[in-house]
Amino acid sequence: MKFRKLVAATLFTVLSSATAYPALAQEQVKLRYASLYSSTDFYEVAAKYFIDEVTRRTNGNVTFETYYGGSLLKARELSPGVTAGATDIAVTVPGAFEPEQFPLTGVLLPYVTSNPYATTSAFKEMYENGDELKAEFDKYNQHLLFAMGSGENTLWTNKEVRTPADLKGQRIRVTLGVADALAALGATPVGIPWSEALDLIQRGGVDGVSATPFDQAVKTGLADIIPYVSDAGGSGSYAVVTVVMNKQKWEALDENTRAVMEEVADEMAGHYVDELDKEVETMVEKLSSSPEVTVVEISDEEAEAWSGPGFEAAYDVWKGRAAGSVDDPDAFFERYRDIVEQKATERPYVSGIERYVAKQGK
Repeated sequence: MKFRKLVAATLFTVLSSATAYPALAQEQVKLRYASLYSSTDFYEVAAKYFIDEVTRRTNGNVTFETYYGGSLLKARELSPGVTAGATDIAVTVPGAFEPEQFPLTGVLLPYVTSNPYATTSAFKEMYENGDELKAEFDKYNQHLLFAMGSGENTLWTNKEVRTPADLKGQRIRVTLGVADALAALGATPVGIPWSEALDLIQRGGVDGVSATPFDQAVKTGLADIIPYVSDAGGSGSYAVVTVVMNKQKWEALDENTRAVMEEVADEMAGHYVDELDKEVETMVEKLSSSPEVTVVEISDEEAEAWSGPGFEAAYDVWKGRAAGSVDDPDAFFERYRDIVEQKATERPYVSGIERYVAKQGK
């Protein structure tokens, strides 16, 4: 109730005055920064670069008041909260929490690429150079600062799953487009928050876990409680974490401040993947100390049985949602995929499972 009152009051103020956030050149600004992730979660470890560099490059004129782990706004409150001005900046996953309001963010579909640099860079370029994606954020009074495409997806199961036939009837905790893909392949999706997944599998409530990047899965200890892991036939980078700012707050900042923030935001794709590379290497070492886990290596031929129907199912669901936001969803997706292919050649990426298998083979 308190949150709804706060949103209602701030939204009224924002929408009733175009000058709700007056800006003065060189003024000192403190920005409220709210995230669903903890300060130690990898996404926030990477994003701290943005906070620190903006503060440094503005000589302390811009500072941040940070609220991690849903301490200011819960996960589903973050997007409407930044729209209304209850926070200045929000870190959220619109494809998971508001797929109907932000359908185009779901363009990070499984079985397209396992390269997080490619998805991260492509998403930002689509926002900056295409009217449709920007309009989606504009509609909700949001300005995209930067995005972080997820690391490659993993599938953790209690029994060996090598083919879609092995998946049939398995209850899998999964979300986003991966849920649509695995459902088409025979699994029974269980759409619960990640925070509940470990407890549920230990209680026997599900048979496996997916829609979790390699680094996150290993870091949180899945290898200690689930014996089998695979990449589900190359399901890849499947989600985007967005860091957005209240649009009127953004526009009220002086030009120099905006220029600094844009400069740092443009560096985030490279910085994020630099840090992800280090994190994945650390998690490969950690997984090596869990001898009970078995990596199910899926051959290229076997992967086709996953990727074909899995991608088509996820794409059909996404296309149905996107049809209300763009005239031609197919053309929108093809532009995205073309940029992904270009970005992937700029910075190749080796997945965590591939690194682990290579290390074990030495």
